Amino acid sequence: MLTDTTVYYVQATDVYGGAQFSGGSAYHTGTNQYSGGTTNAKTYFDVINSCTLQSVKVYTDTPGDRNIQLYDNTGAVIYNQVITVNPDTQVITLNWTLTPGTDYAIGTDEAYNLNIAGWNQVSPRFRRTNGGGIVYPYTIPNLVTITGNDLLNNFYYYFYDWKVKEAELNCTSALVPVTVYVGTTGLAELAQQGISIYPNPANDVLHIDLKNASEINFTITDFMGKVIKRTNFSASSNLIDVKTLSQGVYHLSMNTNGQHFVYRFVKQ
Repeated sequence: MLTDTTVYYVQATDVYGGAQFSGGSAYHTGTNQYSGGTTNAKTYFDVINSCTLQSVKVYTDTPGDRNIQLYDNTGAVIYNQVITVNPDTQVITLNWTLTPGTDYAIGTDEAYNLNIAGWNQVSPRFRRTNGGGIVYPYTIPNLVTITGNDLLNNFYYYFYDWKVKEAELNCTSALVPVTVYVGTTGLAELAQQGISIYPNPANDVLHIDLKNASEINFTITDFMGKVIKRTNFSASSNLIDVKTLSQGVYHLSMNTNGQHFVYRFVKQ
């Protein structure tokens, strides 16, 4: 409840975007082929618009830790993520934030690969695809384009079924000042404008008599400011049905002849 004239600032905010998309080769095809022990391939891709690389899928027959890495176009490491993989298929959660740019790369850390028990070679022992059906680029429209790898482009290395989430964008309006004037509009002031309202308290209807106005735009709000009813009211129909209102205090806001009035009434 306001007791003094106050300036509020009104602002509207909307959030859009944030959808998830899939890209890259959806799954491994062909025989269970793995890179040779001396091969640790990188997959190149471009980022068109800001997004998040949420996850990728890998296949292995050798358990152990792998350090998945993201590189920029100079080869510098942007992200490291150590994960433990187990035989067959595994989805790796990354949640890497990507900004627009070209020649990013995703690969694995050779130092971790050398420590895989029973393997001890630079390859991550992840399954790859070669042969027919591999056609670069793999594109997630407006987000990511997988352009190839650093070895052979008739091979697809390691990272399948990319899940990419577009950025969530906030659209916020400017702050708009709204002045709330607190007055003491009562029966005497209304009567001066040729408006009379009765009874108060009310049971089923409010009577509104208009003498100097032919029409009023009115809104009924509850004590918390929630709009209950909004409509036009003409001199030919001088009753407002309030019987469906719950018991309590309400405000009747009226606009007529370029003036604004607020009348408080009680519903019994």
